[in-house]
Amino acid sequence: MSSFPVEYQDWILLIITFTALFTFVFPFYLTGLSNAQARHLGQYLQRRLLLFYAVGTACNVTFLILVLAILPDWDLHSYLEHIGIGIEEVMSHLNVMASSGLVLFLFFIIFALKDRIKILLGIENQPLFRISFKDCCGLGGSDKAIEVYVYKVEELGAGSIMRANDLFIECALGSNETVRTRVHKGAGSGAMIKEYMQLNFDPGEEEDKLFVYCRHQDLLSSATIGTLELSTNDVKQIIEVDDIQEFRLFPQGKISMSIGYVDTAEVEAEDGGPAPSGWRKLLNTC
Repeated sequence: MSSFPVEYQDWILLIITFTALFTFVFPFYLTGLSNAQARHLGQYLQRRLLLFYAVGTACNVTFLILVLAILPDWDLHSYLEHIGIGIEEVMSHLNVMASSGLVLFLFFIIFALKDRIKILLGIENQPLFRISFKDCCGLGGSDKAIEVYVYKVEELGAGSIMRANDLFIECALGSNETVRTRVHKGAGSGAMIKEYMQLNFDPGEEEDKLFVYCRHQDLLSSATIGTLELSTNDVKQIIEVDDIQEFRLFPQGKISMSIGYVDTAEVEAEDGGPAPSGWRKLLNTC
């Protein structure tokens, strides 16, 4: 045993020490497992916790003394001395460890409650970083310009008990800037909007969602009256229909709208080019 490397002896004692410490949380570990027999054993040991700790401590001390007797470069005095040095080292850095742990704990809490915090701030469906990682890595998607045409909204709830709704529509999609229509003063429970908004749309980005908000403009802020959430597949289906459709808003109300790709040939129609098709005809007649 005299040729047994010292670093191996250190690792053996380290493993034994942590195994002995784990003994004190072993009953609680068992109760957290999915196996029914393990949970029953953990509950049984917790009912006899003092007896389990006494027997476990005696077994750990006995096994540790036997291992120290075998290891040539260690004895009980040197082991306890190093344990004391380790505890002293931990206590000397306790303030730093506590402050670092508190920062990590707060970061974990913020990350776990990020959705509720965004709801509290009113930005639950808006990206915090208006940039795509695909663009940064040179893997930019096939973005296409689309127009969201809002024809009308109706059957809306009240945004304020003091006066009629001053309505406007707001759209948010992926990393786009939020776009809005003008405010329709005194619209009440519904209004003919007849406005369109342009956004960049990537048909291959399945995780992007189009959020359409119907809001009431107050003096210093705005309140959401109705919300419509559309996935990428929903947007593509609406584009294929190429006509105005009616959708239910949450929690109340209806919105009539359509979505189409921006066609430069149709935009040039105002200068004598080909006549627009689909729902753009309705936009021009209105």
